[in-house]
Amino acid sequence: MKKSISLVLMALILPCFAVIAQETDPITIKFKKSDLEGNEVLLSAVADEISYIKLETHPDALIGSASRYHVKQIPHGYMIWNARGSGNIMMFNSEGKFKALVGSEGKGPGEYYGVYKVLYDKYLDNILVLLSKKVLRYNMDGKFVSSVDIDTNDSRIEKICVKDDQTWLFTYKKPLRESLFEVGVLATNKKGQLIKKYDLTDEKSPGCYSFFTQMNYVYQRGNDTYFIPYDYYKTYRLNKDDQWVPYLRIDAPFKKTPINLFKGGDMMKVNEVQRENGLILSAFVYGDHMIIHGATPRVFDILVDLESDEKMHYSYDMDFKKFGLTNDLDGGMPFFLRGFDSEGISLEMIDAVKILDYSENGLLKPDGKNHGKYMNLAEVLESTKPEDNPILVVVHIIY
Repeated sequence: MKKSISLVLMALILPCFAVIAQETDPITIKFKKSDLEGNEVLLSAVADEISYIKLETHPDALIGSASRYHVKQIPHGYMIWNARGSGNIMMFNSEGKFKALVGSEGKGPGEYYGVYKVLYDKYLDNILVLLSKKVLRYNMDGKFVSSVDIDTNDSRIEKICVKDDQTWLFTYKKPLRESLFEVGVLATNKKGQLIKKYDLTDEKSPGCYSFFTQMNYVYQRGNDTYFIPYDYYKTYRLNKDDQWVPYLRIDAPFKKTPINLFKGGDMMKVNEVQRENGLILSAFVYGDHMIIHGATPRVFDILVDLESDEKMHYSYDMDFKKFGLTNDLDGGMPFFLRGFDSEGISLEMIDAVKILDYSENGLLKPDGKNHGKYMNLAEVLESTKPEDNPILVVVHIIY
């Protein structure tokens, strides 16, 4: 209780803003266009296990195209929701059996609608849904717990991050002039009360203009907190003095898109120029590694060891018509490494009809052996029908 009171008092006494400190030299990741040419990378170079979970085809939890959904591991199972932030949020247990819906769609108490963000708070053991200026809390049975109004400091909050047992972080935007916005991070306690505002506005950053502010991210990896503004060439980390310091920069062989294009807010024109010049689509830190997705216009992916600067590039497999690492562990489809958690678990969903199509075309070579704790590939193929829900691929990363 005393700690909570102290935090509130500090918020009243201390200036409620912060700037980027310039005290450290950031890590630099540099690559050339020639580095992006499709070299085959074997899954066994970064992983030691692969297995499969069949998600129950339940009438209350029918999943459309897997590419349109997010999947997140939670205690004793998985949470799946539409990437566009619409539709029901579904929970499955660790064996793939449908468990429950998280709340429901609607505009009544405890219901969500429109575009929302979803996150698991391990400290509260709750599922969080960010909806406009409030956070809806649900227990692990999907039942509504409470609604928390967020002090937005007269700004618009766009993304949410669980920092620790006391704090939530939100990216925000606030109009300054024309298409320029003040952007940064708001820190609140879990009652929604504002603790601190980090003003990270940089007029040279595309993430300060128009709707591109929606593409700024704040996220937590272990004990480290990161902020990455759109266009993802720079990453900042929160230091022990509660200041954002430059942590990493990407030196890419691409011509920068003029900032005036972002000011204009013409998304089609920006996309056209970026595709012609080359761009970074995302760049997130995972412990001692970073995964970079980009396009030249051909899409590329790079796994970077931040300590040794070793890089692995994986790209499009023409036979499978799919991105990923060549699967030499069990003869399955290429695995697209989007990220991995602190235990090294990486997930990908594959449509049932697609995995059957790969098999019918002779692209899969299942060895019938177990390579992980769940089903093997042969078992999946024997028991799957085209109308089934997607298959969850579970890989353990060792790289």
